[in-house]
Amino acid sequence: MSELDKYSRHDPLDRHSSRPKKAKLTVTDTDAWLAKNGNGMSRLPNKAKIVTDAIWSDYGKQSVATLIWRCINANGVVVPADISNTSCQRSVTYYCRNMVANGELEVFTVERHTNDPMRAESGSKRKVNAYRRA
Repeated sequence: MSELDKYSRHDPLDRHSSRPKKAKLTVTDTDAWLAKNGNGMSRLPNKAKIVTDAIWSDYGKQSVATLIWRCINANGVVVPADISNTSCQRSVTYYCRNMVANGELEVFTVERHTNDPMRAESGSKRKVNAYRRA
């Protein structure tokens, strides 16, 4: 008997051999393990911050001032440079400047990466204005 025959998959005596069998995991086994041990996501730190694009997606349906206050209440700051919609970004900047002039907000700078390939300083950081409650 050759080595290949001795250890082949279709061994007629496989049922009676002492070789360890591969356990067949089922979906219910996996679900039970996940329920007991968690899926790993529960061990990650919870971020209370709301994704800002979810707030700014209401642009046009809600007033800009309402959206600004929603963002400040959720995140503590408004960074117009983080808004992907350009027209929304412009109007938010305009409203924030007026609110700074009225004394409702204060302005400070934060650093953001420039990923625009058309810019000369692509990949570097630039300072952008951010606004928080005064």
